[in-house]
Amino acid sequence: MEVYKDGQAINPLSKLDLSVVQNRNAIPLEYEIKYLTDRAARKINLNEVEIMPGNTLNDRRQQYLDRYGFGEFSKLTLRQDAAAGHGVDLDMGICIATAESGM
Repeated sequence: MEVYKDGQAINPLSKLDLSVVQNRNAIPLEYEIKYLTDRAARKINLNEVEIMPGNTLNDRRQQYLDRYGFGEFSKLTLRQDAAAGHGVDLDMGICIATAESGM
């Protein structure tokens, strides 16, 4: 990844919020202070935010639907069929359905 400021290439780690990195040991030592500064600036600790584990995107989609959907609306195939052939992004459709209906 390349990031430019005023036409000059800069190090992306100097601009990105490092507090979102879950494994602090993955951050190069020279960015430790930036990590701590970024983390202090956030109102929440992102390392404590629950993530949906799963080996595939469909696994995570189904976990979301199992948690927030009910009845027919918790079936991934219903969402896939609705999105197929319409040029609608499946995840966007799931988000819209959640927002508009409370599923």
